[in-house]
Amino acid sequence: MDHIRKKGNEANHELPDMQEDDAEELLKFTEMLLRFVYELPGHMEKHIKKEDDA
Repeated sequence: MDHIRKKGNEANHELPDMQEDDAEELLKFTEMLLRFVYELPGHMEKHIKKEDDA
């Protein structure tokens, strides 16, 4: 997350050309982070509920 913050600060303050590899890496990391934070808890809740009902 610190890496995203630093790259974002660079983009906002220095306006450098970001390399395509860096942009893709940040996008993939951000996607995984958002899935972990927002989707995983719901998946786990469904799994736990199924075990409780069994």
